[in-house]
Amino acid sequence: MGHGAHDARIRAALPPELYRVLHLRVVQCRTVDETAALLRIAPSTVRLRQHRALQRIRGGL
Repeated sequence: MGHGAHDARIRAALPPELYRVLHLRVVQCRTVDETAALLRIAPSTVRLRQHRALQRIRGGL
């Protein structure tokens, strides 16, 4: 499976707010603070959403 197909499966399986955080943090290598500023949310919210996204992925989506 190519990277694009894998990304599409993750995007389809995650709520948009979790996917956006994961994409900025992992794909774009943004810091927590950069991600928070871009999405206009608190850094603690970025960390929580990233944690939830990774939990879902590890759980097999």
